[in-house]
Amino acid sequence: MERIGPCWACLLALSACSATIARRNAMPVEAVIEDSDEEGIYVRTGSQRFFIPGEQVDDIDHPGNVLMVIGGAALGAATLGVIIAASDPSERQAGTFMAGTYGAIGLGFLIGGGIPWALSRGAAMRYEHRPWKEVPVLSNQPADAPVEQPGPSSGL
Repeated sequence: MERIGPCWACLLALSACSATIARRNAMPVEAVIEDSDEEGIYVRTGSQRFFIPGEQVDDIDHPGNVLMVIGGAALGAATLGVIIAASDPSERQAGTFMAGTYGAIGLGFLIGGGIPWALSRGAAMRYEHRPWKEVPVLSNQPADAPVEQPGPSSGL
């Protein structure tokens, strides 16, 4: 049990805090997202800080999501240990050990991935939740074709 503290510290330190920003017609950027607005995102790579316009952003892969999936799987294994400990008295010690070990590891991975993910998503929130512009609806009819209007004789 005394080894769990260093394990948590390693898990938290291993989680990278930089997001991968896929750009249209350009190489992707590995950077920390510091802020955003409706026009784009502000990122930092090392000591440089620059702006990526929204027209260039194709996708954002926030850090930590893989660690959160691994943590969820480890917590599932911990739940299995609880079920084993509760169902078979002869396996209670092994089930309790399994639940404690995998529970601590899973929680470490969830926290280690969840903190950078939440910080990155929070910084990019204004860009990702920007209002969408109206897009004209295309139809199969030519532009000069008459448009039918529902009226009293149309049965609607």
